[in-house]
Amino acid sequence: VCANATGVTYSVTNVAGNTYAWTVPAGATITAGAGTNQITVTWGTTGGNISVIQSNACGAGAAVTLPVTVTPLPVTSAMTGTSPVCANATGVTYSVTNVVGNTFTWTVPAGATITAGQGTNQITVTWGTTSGNVSVIQSNACGSAAAVLLPVTVTPLPVTSAITGSSPVCANATGVTYSVTNVVGNTFTWTVPAGATITAGQGTNQITVTWGSTSGNVSVIQSNACGSAAAVLLPVTVTPLPVTSVITGTSPVCANAVGVTYSVTNVVGNTFTW
Repeated sequence: VCANATGVTYSVTNVAGNTYAWTVPAGATITAGAGTNQITVTWGTTGGNISVIQSNACGAGAAVTLPVTVTPLPVTSAMTGTSPVCANATGVTYSVTNVVGNTFTWTVPAGATITAGQGTNQITVTWGTTSGNVSVIQSNACGSAAAVLLPVTVTPLPVTSAITGSSPVCANATGVTYSVTNVVGNTFTWTVPAGATITAGQGTNQITVTWGSTSGNVSVIQSNACGSAAAVLLPVTVTPLPVTSVITGTSPVCANAVGVTYSVTNVVGNTFTW
């Protein structure tokens, strides 16, 4: 019988003029029929023997017993399994303690799929990109336990922002910073062109660079426990210090000469102070 079942009847063949003395296990109660050939019982949580002694005017017979097993409502263990998980992870298992004869109804968040084990005490899940609860309801012939939940966080692959920082820069410039948006728990692997040096911040979302004389890409690869994003690049142009050509012009010149020109090679974007 199920724990706490009510209205359960037990009987023996009636004999007119006989009386029947019944006993039930601790926690069970005879609610009707005491003294008769049929009783009604409300059960508790403890199994045991129901016994009856039949008597008449000449005496009492031997006790007759019926062993009764009480089946409790299921009590579900805590769930074991992985959290956090990587987006699109496969083959991830979740389980509770098995009880023979019980069934287990599992649910997972939208985007996740149970690939094996539905109905048993252990499932295998392929995750999508959405966090949420893995839940299970354990049932037996007497009913169902309350759902047991395990909150699972899905960690996405990193998505790197654009790099912010200076370009163009002067040759041999120092203290030039480049950065991307920070994500807690992520690491950032930076590279700079030949001749440039990262002087601070490697591994973080912001670096400080001393430039040489060579242009090229500042790049960063953002990583977390689930993998790495594609490299993000910022092309940086290094502007060299000006190198002035020799001056061309007339020498010697006559006293008070006018309109005499002097020049150096032009460089677009440069100014010349004479």
